[in-house]
Amino acid sequence: MNLMEMDDGMKEGLVSSDIRRRKAPSRCVFVCMGLLCALLLAGNIGQIVHNKKLSQSYTSMRQDQDELKRNYSSLWTDKERLQTGFNDLKTEKEQLQTNNSGLTTDKNDLKRNLSNLQREKNELKTQLNSMKTNRDELQTQFNSMRSNRDEVQTQFNSMRSNRDELQTQLNSMKTNRDELQTQFNSMKTNRDELQTQLNSTKSNRDELQTQLNSTKSDRDELQREKDQLQTRFNSLQMEKDQLQSNYSTLSAVKDHLKKLAENFPEWPCEKDWKKFNGSCYYVSRTKMNWHSSRSSCQAKAGDLAIINSNEERGFLVGLVSSGANIWIGLTDDDEEGTWQWVDGTLVTTTYWEPGQPNSSGGNQDCGEMVQRGEWNDDKCSTLNFYMCEKKLPIDIQW
Repeated sequence: MNLMEMDDGMKEGLVSSDIRRRKAPSRCVFVCMGLLCALLLAGNIGQIVHNKKLSQSYTSMRQDQDELKRNYSSLWTDKERLQTGFNDLKTEKEQLQTNNSGLTTDKNDLKRNLSNLQREKNELKTQLNSMKTNRDELQTQFNSMRSNRDEVQTQFNSMRSNRDELQTQLNSMKTNRDELQTQFNSMKTNRDELQTQLNSTKSNRDELQTQLNSTKSDRDELQREKDQLQTRFNSLQMEKDQLQSNYSTLSAVKDHLKKLAENFPEWPCEKDWKKFNGSCYYVSRTKMNWHSSRSSCQAKAGDLAIINSNEERGFLVGLVSSGANIWIGLTDDDEEGTWQWVDGTLVTTTYWEPGQPNSSGGNQDCGEMVQRGEWNDDKCSTLNFYMCEKKLPIDIQW
């Protein structure tokens, strides 16, 4: 038994030794495979780490993108808010300009009224002083008053000069109005340019930021313009109140002078002349053509009659014989179709017969008063009676 066991042991030793010799290359393979697995594991770990970093970088870029979107939305909101403010300021500017134009018109009207009242005041003062001087002499020194007529005529010419100066001032005010209109048009042009610049800001985000700063500057400029217009508005309001006060004062003075003038006697007309509302009228007894009639009136220190109201027309109709045609101071000899009085003023109130003036034959350039006081155009060479008018040297009309 022992021998068999020994034999078996020897066999097993030989077999195990042979197996160990065969297992030696297998260990190398296992070691290599282990190292390869370790390398693959390290590669996978590195890949996982790299993917994690890429994921973090993507998340960061996504957050930056969201932040840029939020910034863009905020900039767009600011732009719309500034656009709304700009439109509000533009509306206020237009409203102030409208108010400024209205107040300027009121100011011009009040200035004209003030000028008219001032002129009437000066005329009344001159006439009142003259009447006070001559009041006691009017009853007994009528003949001496004729010698003073030339002096009064000189004063009348001076008053005409004052009227021309007032007309010059009116023309100057019209020039100022045109300059204001030019400034208004310039402001409208600037507004359109600003609108064009505002539209161009929509190109990109960087231009939007730049244009936003420019729009803020424009808004400040419009605010300053608004403040300036408000200041001008307040100034014009004060001037309007002052002119209204002056107008009330002059109206009171006018009423007072009117009461004083009612106590003075009227200036009489010469023989064969009829008085109406500060003028004396004369109807000829002979017929002449229009130009000869005017020369005759001028020789009498007057001119052909000028009709300014329906009351005056009714008075003159009462002086004329029934069915007579009378030359009056009406002509379009200078420019066909443009009728004016002999003193150079244009005709504003007319009493033409139906269908007149018709310039029949193309040479009816002189005006005549026919039945019922209506007017007709006729040839200047036609022979008619004529009506002369002569202003009294001193007269007060209301």
